[in-house]
Amino acid sequence: MGWTRGSRDDYDLWASFTGDDGWSWDALMPYMKKIEHPSPDNKNLSNFWISSDHGTDGPIGITADAAPALFSSLLIDYTNDSSSEFAWNQDISSGNELGLGWFPWTIENGARSSSWTQYLRPVVNRTNLDIITNTQITRIVQTGIEGKQPIFRAVEFAMSKSSPRGLLHAKREIILSTGAVVSPQLLMLSGIGDYATLSELGIKTLVNNSNVGQHLQDQARLAAVWQVAPNVTTLAVIQYQIFNFSRSHR
Repeated sequence: MGWTRGSRDDYDLWASFTGDDGWSWDALMPYMKKIEHPSPDNKNLSNFWISSDHGTDGPIGITADAAPALFSSLLIDYTNDSSSEFAWNQDISSGNELGLGWFPWTIENGARSSSWTQYLRPVVNRTNLDIITNTQITRIVQTGIEGKQPIFRAVEFAMSKSSPRGLLHAKREIILSTGAVVSPQLLMLSGIGDYATLSELGIKTLVNNSNVGQHLQDQARLAAVWQVAPNVTTLAVIQYQIFNFSRSHR
């Protein structure tokens, strides 16, 4: 449920590297703002939100202090005493992520604000929307050629490893949105990837691109651990309560 944007410098680097200004921070900002609105769970919006950098009427509700802990406030207060080393960052989603600030979450009215609750559930009965569950896409399928480029406007799917394969055709386009691991996997299963790698797996190469399935960079994360005073509430207490609650309701 964490809700943060990347660094302005990263987006602008993508734009420079690809030669496409559409990847720049300024070009993407209208779409970032279009997704969100401030959640009524926020106790003091001005503490973490620069209003000009956020949307007001998008579907996803955003908050930063839905369940604040005493420890969080103490850490934020520390920025006043050590601003040169740990600077206060009013809004870490405004293109600069350096410093200490409130972390935004997709929470509204005490519940998760998600693609299901805000996008799909309100329109689930539309006649032009089909949601297929317990089903996995096995590959995207070439349906033709435009110029010298293969066109992929169909997907193959199955409900289990041994079940028959089905085929769905798109009139306009297919949007592949299956994450940093499964997206390249599906492309390679579809014949889009490095020729040598696909040949070893017995997959016919339709588009030879040695970058598919490569260059994955994991997110580095460092944890600092220390003791706090007995009267200070930390997330560990909340996590312990959730763990006990989940065990008692199995």
